[in-house]
Amino acid sequence: LPASPSLGITTGRPGAAAGDRLYLIDNRYGGGRALTLNFWMTDYERLRKSAGQAGRLDLLRDYLSLAGVRPVADLRKSGGVRLSCTQVVAFRKGIAKYVAILPEPDCTDSGLVTLNLTTPEYAYDLRAHRALGRVTRASARLVPGEPVLFALLPGPMGRLSVVPAGTSTGPVQVKPGEIIKFAIRLTPRAGAAQESVPDSAVHIEVRNPAGRILDYYGANLPMPNGATEFSVSLALNDQAGVWRVSAREPFSHQTASAAFVVTK
Repeated sequence: LPASPSLGITTGRPGAAAGDRLYLIDNRYGGGRALTLNFWMTDYERLRKSAGQAGRLDLLRDYLSLAGVRPVADLRKSGGVRLSCTQVVAFRKGIAKYVAILPEPDCTDSGLVTLNLTTPEYAYDLRAHRALGRVTRASARLVPGEPVLFALLPGPMGRLSVVPAGTSTGPVQVKPGEIIKFAIRLTPRAGAAQESVPDSAVHIEVRNPAGRILDYYGANLPMPNGATEFSVSLALNDQAGVWRVSAREPFSHQTASAAFVVTK
């Protein structure tokens, strides 16, 4: 039923009508365009997880596209079918773009889903920590209630390195109670520009000579412009021997490490 049965046309044209009842009015004025939906959408919640919602979504998608509004990502199930009950959110930070996909718990969108890109980009499955390479299509498997998260970069992830600050060769020797600093960097791979290094983060673990990870020395640090610094403040009773600092980035779980020696 129309929301306003008496609604009529002055300067617009009918986009959808049944007899003298107007359901959709398309009006152009100057360089603009307005669309009046003269019907209620109160039944949409009932239709939303059924095949009946396709017509509503197609209608809105087509008219929004006339204003240059596009979905944040082109995601399809097998056979090119659009997703029907999945939340899709995209955002950008620096050169990196992210697409998050979350099927609702009782959603029928489970199974293989493909993200179609307009141009080739370096894609990463962030939950699997897997590099997908330079692609125009990236695929993952949707499970209701579990998110999929893609990262898209213009170039490949840089090389991760961990170096004791102020040194160039050989393990650094320190004594218990002293502080040792490390520089952690993502550097462009061969042929890539510095601008291809994204703002990222790094997970740091510190192992004692027995190989045990000491959580209280570890950290999760941001890496703006692909760089950060990290310090280990040794206790007075820390064990002598070879220690190791390891850093791991979240895109593909690339890991780098450096050793230092604690002497008595």
